[in-house]
Amino acid sequence: MTYPLVKDVVAIMIPEPKGKEIVSLLERNITVMMYITIGTRNLQKYVSRTSVVFVSISFIVLMIISLAWLVFYYIQRFRYANARDRNQRRLGDAAKKAISKLQVRTIRKGDKETEPDFDNCAVCIEGYKPNDVVRILPCRHLFHKSCVDPWLLDHRTCPMCKMNILKALGIPVSTLQSSRLGQKGNTSYLGISLALCLSVPILLFVLCY
Repeated sequence: MTYPLVKDVVAIMIPEPKGKEIVSLLERNITVMMYITIGTRNLQKYVSRTSVVFVSISFIVLMIISLAWLVFYYIQRFRYANARDRNQRRLGDAAKKAISKLQVRTIRKGDKETEPDFDNCAVCIEGYKPNDVVRILPCRHLFHKSCVDPWLLDHRTCPMCKMNILKALGIPVSTLQSSRLGQKGNTSYLGISLALCLSVPILLFVLCY
């Protein structure tokens, strides 16, 4: 830096050991030649070892927490998947039980179902003919037995009015609630896991800068 009263003198700040070394040389009448250049800061001197340790420990802790949450999430997902499969099997068994209770009838010649203006089967969109076997649902809709039975196994509802045959026949359907709960649980655990994973780089950025 320069002083207002002495414009030709430039003062330069140097470390104390280096200054004592220069003074010692001057006291022994040794000519000292110095070259002044623009240097760069050594960033390592300004980063304390404590900060590095703190950032490293924070990173490790956050990674452990994130991995723990991810493991917990996938365990819960596996459990809910198994529960959902069990529910599907129970619903399939309940649907078979309900189908066995539904009325079956064989169409005869002269029945109203064989008339041209009668509604076709809503599944195969074909009319009824004599000797066709039909399934009559609790809502009084009827369909070809070979058409509606696979539908009822998968959907458990009337193809036309969507009436639930399990409820109509008084068969418990409480297993559906646990399946829906599993889907909500999977969503919440996934959100928490993603939030923790995203927090790691953000927190590290804040600590480093």
